[in-house]
Amino acid sequence: MIVYLSTLVIMLPLDFAFLGTVGKKMYQSHIGGLMLDTPRVSAAILFYALYLAGIVVFVNGAHPANWSANLLLGALLGLFCYSTFALTNMAILKQWQWSLVIPDIAWGMVVTAAAASLGELLAGWIISRI
Repeated sequence: MIVYLSTLVIMLPLDFAFLGTVGKKMYQSHIGGLMLDTPRVSAAILFYALYLAGIVVFVNGAHPANWSANLLLGALLGLFCYSTFALTNMAILKQWQWSLVIPDIAWGMVVTAAAASLGELLAGWIISRI
């Protein structure tokens, strides 16, 4: 639970910062007509709960569990997961363009790698204090 919460504390501010600035402008300019005025909070909570569980199970739970291995495995998990979303949209949505695919996948890799590696470091620090 400490690793999960530590990863959450890292990922949420990073992702909210991206989605509130660069991501918001990028998506608005390409698919603004498809976007809601206010996000569906229940869907966002479910995404973060599941995605963070995936990071903890498939990255932080992998051996060796250290910041450098987590950085690499987090980037790979981000690549796989964000590619699923971005490339599926590219395949089926008229307005979805490569100019959305590349930055979305890159951001997924960065935020997942950061959350996995820094979350593990934060959890280790907290556990050493208990």
